[in-house]
Amino acid sequence: MIGNMSYQLEPAHSRNLVTFEDAPQNEQLRGVEQAVLVMQGNEHTDHRRLPEAVSKPGLWSQVSSLCLVLTAPRGQEPFRTLTACRCHIEATKLFFNTCVSNIIELNMASFHFDCNNTNGCQIVASALPHLRALALAPCGVNQDDSLTLLARGCRHLEELDVRAERDSNRVCQCEFCRVPLRFSEADFKELHGTTMLRRLSLDDTAKMSSLTFLNECRVTELQFSLRSLEQESTDAAGFFFSLSRLLRSNPRLRQLTIEARDTPLRQNEFAEGLATVSTLRHLCVLTESITTEHHATSFFTFMQAELPLLEVLHAHYMDVRREMQHVTWLRKRKPVLTTRLDNGEQRCLGRGVYFVNRPCFGCYRRTFIGLTKPRNRV
Repeated sequence: MIGNMSYQLEPAHSRNLVTFEDAPQNEQLRGVEQAVLVMQGNEHTDHRRLPEAVSKPGLWSQVSSLCLVLTAPRGQEPFRTLTACRCHIEATKLFFNTCVSNIIELNMASFHFDCNNTNGCQIVASALPHLRALALAPCGVNQDDSLTLLARGCRHLEELDVRAERDSNRVCQCEFCRVPLRFSEADFKELHGTTMLRRLSLDDTAKMSSLTFLNECRVTELQFSLRSLEQESTDAAGFFFSLSRLLRSNPRLRQLTIEARDTPLRQNEFAEGLATVSTLRHLCVLTESITTEHHATSFFTFMQAELPLLEVLHAHYMDVRREMQHVTWLRKRKPVLTTRLDNGEQRCLGRGVYFVNRPCFGCYRRTFIGLTKPRNRV
């Protein structure tokens, strides 16, 4: 998160990174639209300092995108996963209500909650009515009424991302993040009845006991990982049949990114199930299973033939040399020839063009909610 710091000349010499304690003195924050606010994980924070920390709400008047980070106190292990205590919760509530009630993006994926005492969605929904995009750790959305509270308090919500942040290739999870999500069909029915939710991302750090909530999920863009499921099915054919039925229940689904690390990329039950989701225009499959070039090509040939609306098909797989391959198929409006180009990295396939190890399309699974957005990325 701290690597997302930006330095700007306008307003003069401004930085978007500030600690909670230093906020009152940081006049350089004025005019910044995207900010990273760091809260030190000190359980002995003096509550009398909270009014001082939020005493200048005008400093935050231009902030529309916020990342709130909870870090270890100075002198302690920097990547230790902390759970917010009562003083952090009170400080956050006061800050939200006083300074940033109009923000439209919030990232709290590195902010962990004790689910026995705190509902992260309640804190957000009670203070941020204009929120459009929200990223939370699994512990922040995992009480029975979490999504109901979001539905009633954040009616402009368009994007929900659930993940535990990673630091130095280490997943920062608390004990409550390891509890499977309690998402239900009723939750999503209410979300779609009151909000504008169109994009849902569930990282593999968000565990799930079931995918049945997809029966009422009506997002146009969906990302999830099969590794998130608590129990692996011993009946692959039956599992993929059920999965495809759940995906087909959403007539609005246009873009799907699915992480299926242990599933071979070939024409199998997995491919046949995905091929029945006829609304797809953009499909991304990420696997680490060893796949031959022949099987990968047959997967692409089968999918582009079975999905007439498909415009982009992108996949990652491990080849027989155990090297990761990035392959993309793009549909062309005009007929194309079935000849290989000299460089061997691009050829025509069916009604489109097939690229190998070229820039990726839509497979980046990290979130930029509440963070500085990358530029000039494909």
